[in-house]
Amino acid sequence: DVAALSEALGRLAVDEGLRTRLGAAAQRRAAGLSTWAESAARFFEVVREAVS
Repeated sequence: DVAALSEALGRLAVDEGLRTRLGAAAQRRAAGLSTWAESAARFFEVVREAVS
C-alpha cells in the first residue's frame, strides 16, 4: 500500500519522538536475538535429532 507507506514515512520524518521510540524498541529487540553461531548450533541440533 503505497499511500500508507508514504504516510508512515512522512510521520517518521517529522516526529522525532516516534523515531526515538522506534529506535529504542529496535535496539531492545536486536539485543534479544541470537547470534548466527547460536542459531546455527540450534539448527544443526534439530537436524541431528531429526535424522537419528
